[in-house]
Amino acid sequence: MNQINNNQWLPLKRKFDVNLKEDVAEFCFFSTNSKWKNHCPFLLEWPYLSVVDMIKTKIVEQYVTQKSKHDGNYSFKLLEQAMTKMVS
Repeated sequence: MNQINNNQWLPLKRKFDVNLKEDVAEFCFFSTNSKWKNHCPFLLEWPYLSVVDMIKTKIVEQYVTQKSKHDGNYSFKLLEQAMTKMVS
């Protein structure tokens, strides 16, 4: 934990894990409410420029990977569908 002024403690940030329901739920809350529950709990990883874009990319990459394994092929149409789900 990191200490901030007035003896308040701020939890350490962690890497976003697309396989953890807790992390995905935290991002869903942000997507719905345009704010984090308490603070952004995730580290910004290189080469991303924002935590939100990083998380969107990780979710899309997992979706595309799972679909390509299931369908046996990778297509731009599949990527388009995943991006549409992320935007809506």
